[in-house]
Amino acid sequence: MRGIVKDYLDGKLSRRGFMSRMSHAGFGALGISSALQSLDPFLHASPQAGESSDSSIVPFQGTGG
Repeated sequence: MRGIVKDYLDGKLSRRGFMSRMSHAGFGALGISSALQSLDPFLHASPQAGESSDSSIVPFQGTGG
């Protein structure tokens, strides 16, 4: 599922393709719909100033020790 979600958020997979791959992975229509709703804010979010658009980079704060 992680690969399917990553491809969808990276724009490599259309909404229809996401639904198709999820159903082939054994998810039902209700589960797919719920997943799409939860991913919607991430799909339409644009990076803020100083942030990368690469979804594999996750900003964090900490002391490092």
